[in-house]
Amino acid sequence: MRVLLSATISWPFPAFIYVGIILSTLGAALQSLTGAPRLLAAIANDDFLPVLNYFKVADGSEPHFASNAFLCIACVIIGNLDLITPTITMFFLLCYAGVNLSCFLLDLLDAPSWRPRWKFHHWSLSLLGASLCIVIMFLISWAFTIVSLALASLIYYYVSIKGKAGDWGDGFKSAYFQLALRSLRSLGANQVHPKNWYPIPLIFCRPWGKLPENVPSHPKIADFANCMKKKGRGMSIFVSILDGDYHECVEDAKAACKQLDAYMH
Repeated sequence: MRVLLSATISWPFPAFIYVGIILSTLGAALQSLTGAPRLLAAIANDDFLPVLNYFKVADGSEPHFASNAFLCIACVIIGNLDLITPTITMFFLLCYAGVNLSCFLLDLLDAPSWRPRWKFHHWSLSLLGASLCIVIMFLISWAFTIVSLALASLIYYYVSIKGKAGDWGDGFKSAYFQLALRSLRSLGANQVHPKNWYPIPLIFCRPWGKLPENVPSHPKIADFANCMKKKGRGMSIFVSILDGDYHECVEDAKAACKQLDAYMH
């Protein structure tokens, strides 16, 4: 007969432990049943994952789909929580590791919008927390860890390919910016050796679509500048000047930049 060790040593009655476990389980279950659908609906309403459009709800409405109930019933039908617990634990630890890695990256890049309120915050604590989460995952089950990491990578790849850009920013863009800035600073004012020299043409031209058909425009100039560089490697700087009021020319400038960027890439 299986008994709980904590129940046998509880005072004054062992039943207190059983009642506490039941109430705690019911509370967690009700919280999941009410909070998980709202979280799923909020992610779907952000409209950056087309596969979740089915779970969208109107503003101020509550989700009424029984998807989470079916998932809970399926887990109960399995009859062995030891098969479910490692998977749930992996996703929780993976979530905590992602949060810690995000804090570490934002603090390391010194993003202007990153202002942690905890006065004892340090990037090393975030890195330590993320490392501990990953280590605990492997200690629990290396197979579940690999599957969880692979699934998270597939979700990230799907979001980056199919998802829409959100307004919460991208940490990788900030990382790329910092790497490019540090690379430029590392060049310094030192004289470049002739063997390592790259031409950087500065091209003055009119905006795309503003020239007559008989006048060479951006494609010709861009192709000529590309021929000056070995295999197209190097950098070209395009400069266009629009005469007139800023508010009247801003849309033309944006359209010209998009067309030029599309041609360059």
